[in-house]
Amino acid sequence: MDSRLEIEKMSYWERNVFFDDIDYLIIGAGIVGYSTAIHLRKRFPNSKIVILERGN
Repeated sequence: MDSRLEIEKMSYWERNVFFDDIDYLIIGAGIVGYSTAIHLRKRFPNSKIVILERGN
């Protein structure tokens, strides 16, 4: 399914909270994605980090 369609199904609140003012966007929730997010969180504790995964 087209990811744009999935985003369009989200409410206004969900789109604003999840996708506005993102500092880091990580694509893939595997071991590398999570490890990257952990290291970014330690180095930049006040940043907004979003991890996207293809499935639920």
